[in-house]
Amino acid sequence: MRVRTLIEDVMRVLLAEDDAALRYGLQVQLERWGYTPVVCANGDDAAAVIRGDDPPALMILDWSMPGVDGVVLCREIRATPPLSGAYVVLLTANDFSA
Repeated sequence: MRVRTLIEDVMRVLLAEDDAALRYGLQVQLERWGYTPVVCANGDDAAAVIRGDDPPALMILDWSMPGVDGVVLCREIRATPPLSGAYVVLLTANDFSA
């Protein structure tokens, strides 16, 4: 497994989000900014991309989604030396203030 640097791989972004409307909105915005989103609707599909031969250097993960959640994926990314330099953004619509 080889993770390209963000400069080498500036166009590909993993987008893992289970909410269809939010996933679509993020995908459209990433495309407007010139990125090519690799879109996954659940954590299991995102895990397959992350564990694949050419994972993107930037990953936008939903905190809570079916299958493997974003927090578990983030821990896996940080614990895997070839992936440890990847940029990870965790998103959530949850209100943790309660």
